[in-house]
Amino acid sequence: MIEDTRCDNGYSLSLVEKDGERTFISIDGIETKWQDAWLANLDATRYDYVYASGYGFQDGNTSGDVIMRFLRRKKPDCRLILDPGPRLLGKQFEEELLQMGTILEMNQAEAKAMGQSEDVRQAARNLQKRTGQPVIVTMGKAGTLCCTSDEEPIVPAVPVKAIDTIGAGDSHTAGFLAALAQGKTLLEACAEANRVAARVVQHVGCSLQ
Repeated sequence: MIEDTRCDNGYSLSLVEKDGERTFISIDGIETKWQDAWLANLDATRYDYVYASGYGFQDGNTSGDVIMRFLRRKKPDCRLILDPGPRLLGKQFEEELLQMGTILEMNQAEAKAMGQSEDVRQAARNLQKRTGQPVIVTMGKAGTLCCTSDEEPIVPAVPVKAIDTIGAGDSHTAGFLAALAQGKTLLEACAEANRVAARVVQHVGCSLQ
């Protein structure tokens, strides 16, 4: 556990429209002020998977330097699961991050913006060519696109009545990463991630019930 009393945690105010469209107002806090000491007790070479959020790599944020120093120490076959987030990645570390055995896991809007195409499949292909690794794109009710160099199947979503979609993306990433760590295939991991996200959206609050 890390304790740092320099300032409060940041937070996001989420404004949700009736059609599910969301607008986030993010206030930065201690999570944007990383220090090397926070990671000093972690051996980067021990891990098979590391998850990172794009929020940590914004231009002008010194946290990116700290996180990159840790990631550069990971073993070559460790897979980085990177969620760019709504702000996407800052330009300072983008190219290096995408060449670290990186599996991108993102939503349609993020994929289109980062992949520079309004066609989500083409955007995923563009990103896959840059990383050389699978690109996972969540598409809500339409399922999850799993784009590799060989195929781009869509793993069907679990049909449920969504009550609250806040946390759906993060829970999807968590389910995906947990399944990979259990030795499941990419498609199996996408299916498991869909199931986890489906459970989360059926009630108010970002938790499993």
